Amino acid sequence: MLIAITNKSAAPGWFNSIQMRYLCQLDTFIGLKDFSKIDISIKDYNLHVDWSDTLIDWRCSNPYNKTNIEKYKDVGLVYSKTQIPFSKVYAPYPFKIDNKSLQQFKNKNDLKIFIGLSKEINSSFFFKKIPEFLKPSPLKFIYKFLNQKYDLKKEEVYFTFLDFDAF
Repeated sequence: MLIAITNKSAAPGWFNSIQMRYLCQLDTFIGLKDFSKIDISIKDYNLHVDWSDTLIDWRCSNPYNKTNIEKYKDVGLVYSKTQIPFSKVYAPYPFKIDNKSLQQFKNKNDLKIFIGLSKEINSSFFFKKIPEFLKPSPLKFIYKFLNQKYDLKKEEVYFTFLDFDAF
């Protein structure tokens, strides 16, 4: 399977060259949110990146796009700085964490951004969808199965900023 996150101007190249399929635009939210209260069962998704301890350690060690993971109960929250002052991009990390040395998560009061696909993350009073006119170029989730024909549905996919290199 091939997955790509593309913007408006690059999408036609992917569609025309290797016939990738458009699933949807990634959801984007901004505001105040307590991500530690979101309970995600990864078993409810047919498509997700399976982050092992080795992979998450590798991702968190990137010196250019520093990613952090903190523990909440036996799952974690991942976050990274953005170019927007006083804000970070956040995502629940619904995988078991074996690393006992992780810090316990303390809900931070910074502005939180979510970019991705998750049934459990929705708009609320203090956490709103980012309006289209504020997005430099909406990010589109496109895919192609190599050995089968299958119409992927948005509800089947768990995908966050951690799964691509924007942050």
